[in-house]
Amino acid sequence: MRCHYDVLEVPIDADDETIKKSYRNVFDSLANEDYDFIDDPSVRYPSFGDASSDYEKVVGPLYGFWSSFCAARSFAWLDKYDVRQANSRYELRQTEAEKRFW
Repeated sequence: MRCHYDVLEVPIDADDETIKKSYRNVFDSLANEDYDFIDDPSVRYPSFGDASSDYEKVVGPLYGFWSSFCAARSFAWLDKYDVRQANSRYELRQTEAEKRFW
């Protein structure tokens, strides 16, 4: 199993600021990818912050937001079956039921 440091490409002996910068980049990347699918351009996701970030102003809102995050973009291309290709109502229901299962 890969360590999260490997996935982020952070040296194992990295200092706190380097690790937090890597995570900040991940969260910023996720947010930027999602912004294209949000109707309201004023919506902005909380920042990851840095080593000196205040819990009440930065850390708490970050965890609160991302722990209940639901992407605005669709991941339909990852579906095993395209529900638009169903030949009958029964087939459509079976396909949707299988999608919910996974």
